[in-house]
Amino acid sequence: MKYHIRKVKTGSNNIAVQVIRYINRKRVIEKHIGSAHNQGELRIQLDNASKLITGKTKQMPLFPEEETFVSLDQFEYLGFQYTFLLTSSG
Repeated sequence: MKYHIRKVKTGSNNIAVQVIRYINRKRVIEKHIGSAHNQGELRIQLDNASKLITGKTKQMPLFPEEETFVSLDQFEYLGFQYTFLLTSSG
């Protein structure tokens, strides 16, 4: 089953985060994660929803939230090398 994260604006101007799936073209709410009052809470709710989906599907996300940065100080610049091949037709 394919799960989706849904963000809905509530009547009190908060943002509700839900994990949903579609069955026979109908939206089924799997779990209501919570309501966020600001951007910090929204990030936490979205992270919790992603963890729930990962736990249910046992599949890791394609683009994980953690980004690994590589320092350029670890590398040595050696230069460029270009290779061209020219063929004559005829």
